[in-house]
This record gives sequence, C-alpha cells and structure tokens, in this order.
Amino acid sequence: MPVFNADDAVHRLYRGCAVEPVEAAFPGVAVNGAIDRQKLSKALAGKAENFKRLEAIVHPLVREERQAFLERARADGALIAVLDVPLLYETGGERDVDYVVVVTCDPAIQRERVLSRPDMTVEKTRNGPETTTPRWRKTRAGRLYCRHRRWHGRGARGG
Repeated sequence: MPVFNADDAVHRLYRGCAVEPVEAAFPGVAVNGAIDRQKLSKALAGKAENFKRLEAIVHPLVREERQAFLERARADGALIAVLDVPLLYETGGERDVDYVVVVTCDPAIQRERVLSRPDMTVEKTRNGPETTTPRWRKTRAGRLYCRHRRWHGRGARGG
C-alpha cells in the first residue's frame, strides 16, 4: 500500500523547489542549496506572521506533491493509499480524502516525543504556530481514531 508522508515531503522540498521562495522570504536560511532548518527556526522565532508566511509557501508545494503521489498510486492500480499528514485539518486536506483515521497519544507522550527531536526546546514548543487543530476536534472529526492502542469511532474494533 503506497504511503505519502508530508514531513518527508517537506524535507525534500527544503532541498529542492522550496529553497528559493523560502530563502527570499527569510534571507540567510539557505546553505549550500538547501534550507538549514536551524536557521529557519531562528528566523521564525515564535512570530506567528513568519509561520504564516512560511506555510503560505510550503503548504501549496506539499499539496502538489500529495496530488502527484495520489495520481501515481492510481496509475499503478492502488485501491488504497495512505496520507500521513500531521496538519491535514489545518490545510483543508480532509476535503481531499475519503476516510480519515486519527492516531493520537497522551499529551505527555507527545511532548516527550517532540522534545526528543534534535535542537527542540520547551521554548520552541511554546512559540509554535497557534493554528494547530486541538486533539479533541481532530478525533471527533475523524471517522476512526486510535488512542492507547484501542480503536474508537464508527466501525471500530477493539474500542
């Protein structure tokens, strides 16, 4: 089953077609033809308007990659394709799919995972974009969700 990972797409874009527009919006974040994520993080520095500017550049490019992935999956005869998109609801991507499965965990576990990333700090978690859809809204909007290894929702088994 083909799987599209939006985070992987962003990493590719930061080495490809997003470099020029991101560098133009945030001068000095490109190094050796790629976006330096640490420099970009400093440029964003908790400023909501900078996050919005970056999202206006990156989200349409990710959407294009996602669409190309789905077209390839269809052409290859795939009956099902998976889109792993952390910001699906924030970008309106739920309108482009037939079924949404939300996988979530306790906030403490999520925080631990986020803070285990290289160069991540508590300060950065506080200064991120405030446009993230709350967990309760995502699980309510999804047709099926998994929490604590138990399935919940319409048609769920084991929940």
